[in-house]
Amino acid sequence: MMMLRSRGHKPAPVNFGLAGSFRNLVFLSCILLLGLSCLPSWAETSAEKRKSLAAELGRVQQELVAAQTNLAEQAKTIWNRQHDLEYNNPECAALREEITALEKQLVEKRRLLDAKMSLQPEMKDIKKNRQELFENIQKLKDDERLLMNEIMAIDHGAEP
Repeated sequence: MMMLRSRGHKPAPVNFGLAGSFRNLVFLSCILLLGLSCLPSWAETSAEKRKSLAAELGRVQQELVAAQTNLAEQAKTIWNRQHDLEYNNPECAALREEITALEKQLVEKRRLLDAKMSLQPEMKDIKKNRQELFENIQKLKDDERLLMNEIMAIDHGAEP
């Protein structure tokens, strides 16, 4: 039994009775019969469709291999063109030299910072703490590996 709601009133019960159920049953039966009548022809077209799709898949896979090969060849050509453009253009070459010099300075500054930091007393504590953390993780990984080996040995019927 279904309840319909209306504004401001109590929901009123609605009973479709046997007539509604019978109509639904007839409708579903018709759909089922219609579907079953199409089944043999569907199986035939399904096999044909599969064959067609397999042929299409083969064609697409061949195109994909060709496109990937072409991409590999073209990528090298494109990179060479970009490289030539970057180094043959005087403005771009000057910027490239500036960038290289700045990168060298940055590497040197990082090296100096590391050297100064290593002289700080707190750095020794930090390094020791970091080392302890890594050693703890390594110990847990070793324990995990040993336990997994024992479990596998039991699962395969051998004593560890």
